Amino acid sequence: MKQTIIIICLVAWLAPLHAQNPVVAWNTAGDDFSAQPNRKEGGWFLSRMMGGTTSLHRAIDMQSAPLPLTIERSPNGRSVCCLTVSDQGEAYAVAYLMGNRQAFAAVHRAYVAGNTVTLGEPLESTTGDWFTSFPAISPDGSRMVVVSDRPAGAGGTDLWVLSKQVDGTWSQPQHAGEAINSPSDETTPFFVSNDTLLF
Repeated sequence: MKQTIIIICLVAWLAPLHAQNPVVAWNTAGDDFSAQPNRKEGGWFLSRMMGGTTSLHRAIDMQSAPLPLTIERSPNGRSVCCLTVSDQGEAYAVAYLMGNRQAFAAVHRAYVAGNTVTLGEPLESTTGDWFTSFPAISPDGSRMVVVSDRPAGAGGTDLWVLSKQVDGTWSQPQHAGEAINSPSDETTPFFVSNDTLLF
């Protein structure tokens, strides 16, 4: 009986998702990606790439056109994306840092006040001569999942998990394992709840 109830609840939950139309107000001629809920204040954050530059936008709801956010202290003056926020308002975004040979995406602490995002220092464990992007912080702020092609992965971009330490710092990224990661690319993680991740 329990299994029947769970299946019915799941079908009832997924049915409205299947019936939805594209989010017309959010789509542009550019590349629109990395929609994350604004867990602190409601609405959504999303990223947009046009003309080779990425930018952050904020939408009140799915019917309203997203408005651009002002970025302060960007390391290269532009190309900030993938903003994620916990229930408590702890925020992270992605910007590029110069590596040994080229620039690589890294996760930075971010501070959101109204329509302004101030970029803080990068998380040292996400920096290096590899790509690290698409951070997703759990609603309670205890875990973060990132996408990276750092060494020791299964191939392509994989999901890596960071845990919040007692002193408030983040652990080194731990590979999410081959039950989740494959030789192909895993990307765009999204926490539905503290214990449920979509990607």
